[in-house]
Amino acid sequence: MNWNHEPFGGEITVDKIYGRGSIDMKGGLACMMIAIKCLKDNNIDLKGNLIFESVVDEESSISNGTLSCITRGYIADGVIITEPNNLTISPASLGGMVFKITSTGSSGMGYGEEEVVEPVYSIGKIILWLNDYLEIIKKILNPMSYLLKKAEKYRLGSAKSEQVN
Repeated sequence: MNWNHEPFGGEITVDKIYGRGSIDMKGGLACMMIAIKCLKDNNIDLKGNLIFESVVDEESSISNGTLSCITRGYIADGVIITEPNNLTISPASLGGMVFKITSTGSSGMGYGEEEVVEPVYSIGKIILWLNDYLEIIKKILNPMSYLLKKAEKYRLGSAKSEQVN
């Protein structure tokens, strides 16, 4: 791979930082720190605790970093995740799941009247079930209404839902 900038260099030009992690997640972490500083500098009191969390393994549904924080008692009523997303506001997440699936079968050709169990067929059924499950999740009524009610509890002013283009 030909790099224009060293991937681990963190090279700064006029208006950009180049290198692995400069967007995912250094940019998001910097934004969170600046937001916290703005709240503090402007003496803005929140109705709840503010927890700054930077963890490893954030992209798996197990999220060992977050799980570790929760087991230590750091529990939030809401979160703001600064994951890069093409500059769009993402008020909700479908979440994620990790599965360990084992499908067993039996070998053979079936010519001798032995029963042959093809394990790939059961995996196909699981894939179809997961697709059906995704369609159910997509039909959940607007998750924004729930999230906005939670947001109003912790911020100044009122919250409203708007289409963001």
